[in-house]
Amino acid sequence: MKLKQVLSQVKASISWSQKTPHENIKEIALKLYHNRQLTEEEGDADQDWFKAEQIANNPLILILFKCNQPLIKTEKKFL
Repeated sequence: MKLKQVLSQVKASISWSQKTPHENIKEIALKLYHNRQLTEEEGDADQDWFKAEQIANNPLILILFKCNQPLIKTEKKFL
């Protein structure tokens, strides 16, 4: 099976429920902001929004982002 076919199947199986793309990007940007505050990295809202758009528009990166969130939540508990 070709990579594009796999990605299209994964994209279809992992959806963001009934949210619009703008709401998805907003949610991702908020998570990026919280992660940035936790790690005390420099940045601003525009950078978070741009990165969130990239994540939301790439199914593979979106999957990795979603899989990484439980790890970040665990890290927050220990910090």
